[in-house]
Amino acid sequence: ELRRNAEDTSRQNNPDVRLREVEEGDLELLLAWRSNELVHRHFTHQGAPLKWHQHWEWWKSRRHRKDWVILLTDGTGVRRVGVANVGKLDQEVPEIGLYIGEVTLWGSGVGGKAVREVKSWLKQQGYRRCMAGIREGNGRSIKLFSGLGFHQVSVTEGGRRIYEADLA
Repeated sequence: ELRRNAEDTSRQNNPDVRLREVEEGDLELLLAWRSNELVHRHFTHQGAPLKWHQHWEWWKSRRHRKDWVILLTDGTGVRRVGVANVGKLDQEVPEIGLYIGEVTLWGSGVGGKAVREVKSWLKQQGYRRCMAGIREGNGRSIKLFSGLGFHQVSVTEGGRRIYEADLA
């Protein structure tokens, strides 16, 4: 019993993060997260949060990308807390995307662990570099990706900052 309590305490202080491919049953939760103003304001599209039909069309039209739900295991069990993805898999430098839908976990290290998992997956697939596009003003993401070895290489006309990292 004491050993199990110690393991539970350790898991709460250092939660395990895993990725699982997004399934159709996850779509409602993903839309709810993306509709949260705290999350939505950092997406590259402008305007109001997505409507269900837009979200569904995006789901059906996905090409050259992989989307994962971020699973967090802590002392309370396993729960879905965000999304990691990689797009442009048909290009030499694919693009990593990430959002933590459970905003109370921002700054907890969950996003960093998820990005490391995606980078590892990309390396296993034979890619040598990856990129991330981050909207200007998204200081949390800039800090996260910079801390994981990404360096700014350009800024688009719309103010989107492009960061790249080696996967070696």
